[in-house]
Amino acid sequence: MKDKAASFKTAAVFIGTVVGAGLASGQEVLQFFTLYGFYGIIGIVICGLLYILTGVITVDLSYKHKATSYNDLIYLSCGELLGSVVDVLTTLFLFGSTVIILAGSGSLFLESFGIPKIVGIIVMAVLTLSAVLYSTKGLIFINSIIVPCMITVIAIISVNVFLNKSISLPPVGYKIINAPVYKEKWFLSTLLYMSFNMLSATGVLSPMTRDINSPKAMVNGTILGAVGLFFLTGIMDIILLLNEPVIFNYSIPMLYIASTISTGIKIALSVVMWLEMFSTAVSDTYSLAKKINHSFNIGYKKSAIMILILAFPFTWLGFKRLITFLYPIYGAVSLIYMFCLIFFYFEENRKRI
Repeated sequence: MKDKAASFKTAAVFIGTVVGAGLASGQEVLQFFTLYGFYGIIGIVICGLLYILTGVITVDLSYKHKATSYNDLIYLSCGELLGSVVDVLTTLFLFGSTVIILAGSGSLFLESFGIPKIVGIIVMAVLTLSAVLYSTKGLIFINSIIVPCMITVIAIISVNVFLNKSISLPPVGYKIINAPVYKEKWFLSTLLYMSFNMLSATGVLSPMTRDINSPKAMVNGTILGAVGLFFLTGIMDIILLLNEPVIFNYSIPMLYIASTISTGIKIALSVVMWLEMFSTAVSDTYSLAKKINHSFNIGYKKSAIMILILAFPFTWLGFKRLITFLYPIYGAVSLIYMFCLIFFYFEENRKRI
């Protein structure tokens, strides 16, 4: 029973870390999969399989080598020279991601409720710190609540879309197979998306192995989380495909689709998106605090407080500038790391045989 509970908790953390507000809004799915038409569906299948492969490898190596943070696995698989570059850029991205989420909370408060940005930033920072101070327990608790809420809202939207579209559109399968292709290089897009998310997930999966004593439960939870992400991403992609081309006019396509169902669903999705921002902020701060604690021997709680204090002044740089600078670099770096991780794992096992 304990193993099953640990598996579900691991799955919730995995899903909560990867999803974030970007996927919940539909914008990530749109950019990485929907614009590629039916090839995007193939990409999601490949992405799901790679989530399982790299997730299990991450957990297995973390237990075998007693990794305490993401940088342990980075140096283990990439070596000292390349590892130092990947480590620095990963740390920069996680810090930047925390800044972006704090800034996003401020913008959401201002644009949705007319409340000053500073209030939204402080609320997000205080709640993030409150959760992170409980370390792995706090991370698990937050995701155990947020992930089921998100899945419920997305499921309600999906059911409504399928029921409505089945009346006015050709069969769903036919429309998906013949969906327009707006972008090329779908396979590269899939690899970038997978590696981008898995390096972020490594930041929470690796230190969690120090607190969950059952490798089997962690592996099962990682697989369960990967399968959950596959279905979630796939369903959202189909919903978006069924609403082309009107969704291209909206920065938050899922919010538009929710608004066509009811005001209540739209509000529910808005709340879920903020909660996913919160979940990502907790995951990023947790990952960084564990890394600082391990690398510089600074207390975990002090590290968490320091991260959020340092992030505060950077929130005034705004979303677009930070995302434009950090995301392309991180996408390339994470892809290199994933290749190194997979190669190291199979090479290590080959030598043992």
